[in-house]
Amino acid sequence: MSILTFLARGMVILGMTSGVMSADLLNPLSLEPLNETNRIPLRAPEPGAVPAQRPKPRPAFEWRAGDRVVLLGDSLLEREMAMGFLETRLVTQNPDRDLQVRVIPWLTNHPLAGVATPGDQWLEDLRDELRFLKPTVVGLAFGNDLREKDAAAVAAFQTHLARLLDRITDGPADQRPRLLLFSPLGRPKPADGDTEAQSAEEFRRKLTEVVGTIATNRNAEFVNLHAWVRATEDFLERVSEGHTNRFPRLFDDRGQLTAFGFYRATLALERSLQWRSSNWRFGYQSDGSLRDGGFGTRILDRSRTDQFVRVRHQEELLPTPNPEGFVDRTESTRPQCYIQLRGLASGMYALRVDGEEVQRAADYDWGRYQIIADGPSWKQAENLRQLIVKKNDLFARRWAPGGEARSATGSTSDIQPFADPVVAEIEREIAKTRKPVARVYEVVRVGEAPKTETLFRIPPSQPSSASGESTIQVIPVK
Repeated sequence: MSILTFLARGMVILGMTSGVMSADLLNPLSLEPLNETNRIPLRAPEPGAVPAQRPKPRPAFEWRAGDRVVLLGDSLLEREMAMGFLETRLVTQNPDRDLQVRVIPWLTNHPLAGVATPGDQWLEDLRDELRFLKPTVVGLAFGNDLREKDAAAVAAFQTHLARLLDRITDGPADQRPRLLLFSPLGRPKPADGDTEAQSAEEFRRKLTEVVGTIATNRNAEFVNLHAWVRATEDFLERVSEGHTNRFPRLFDDRGQLTAFGFYRATLALERSLQWRSSNWRFGYQSDGSLRDGGFGTRILDRSRTDQFVRVRHQEELLPTPNPEGFVDRTESTRPQCYIQLRGLASGMYALRVDGEEVQRAADYDWGRYQIIADGPSWKQAENLRQLIVKKNDLFARRWAPGGEARSATGSTSDIQPFADPVVAEIEREIAKTRKPVARVYEVVRVGEAPKTETLFRIPPSQPSSASGESTIQVIPVK
């Protein structure tokens, strides 16, 4: 065991006082939110007004039962249609509320998507399409495909976006859709001397400022994907300690987000909307009690001996599915799921979830805590993601220009996009799959613990010293 591991484990154990688990014990590090959570609409003060008290933080964005969500965008959403990570995170937030999502990346014949279009017909076309869809929430993700990258292009983008929002929200107040505005996607840090890439990144930064300002002034939600890229790139480099191949790439060679990139982008989404994370944690004492500090799951029943633990619990939210071929077990890269089991007899223990073995660890590692990052719940989340991708593909085939549900003249048929019976069949599966189910977690002794330089043992009774600090035993292995 390295000295760093020794110190880390010692600090974790010494952090336990009087048998109480602190809120941060099982998640030592986590990314700070990338958005400004106290954002409120801005307006000039009234003449002679008394300075107001500090405003309350902006509330978390909440889905409403029956929400119909339309996401309009450019190549970013075209890629998301094939990946489904962001939409998976959207629908898992409130698994018991009816919610439908339609991703539409093909309405891009207009200036916001980099296509020069004379006149205002593009505005009328988009408004007519949205009136037909009748969404309650509209998300816009443009600015990724603009060809011109100068000050005039920034000003034009600001004007076009504001005019589109005017068209979207020009109806009665009780019929206006709520708005989600996504910034343009950032890119990896340009190399020194690469003036073209540096100029392009500065252009995206200015577009992001435009979108953020418009979101603030219109009381819309703002998801900053530009700042997220830079923060994530820098953070993963620090966590990797310079080993760039420790994590998959965020972008492919064409500058598109990879599956890992979308997996990471779900953090920007949930933090921008101020959603609670989908992780959970619980700790189990040797005397059979649960430690304080657990959250994110409901313990239904439990039992244990010194060589066996059984916990039946139900998560509040499904986890984000893992990108293919990668499971992130790094403590500090994202909010993780944790289990802590104290008082186990010496040995190696296997975690079995609904009878399926997920991982193994020694008793002293369970006493510290173990990250749970895959298993049946993650497979359920992956099944959900695949259903969403299938739904998006089917919807595109039926409702994109020339699709099956459109007439030969190009006008829409009598079938409504949110009531399409063909798509509804998949949506019923999505509604069932997004709901967590009760699972049985069993930790069973399967052999002797491996020999290590030093083993940490947490005494079963965890007595406290006079100062209130918990004691630990360090047992050298001979």
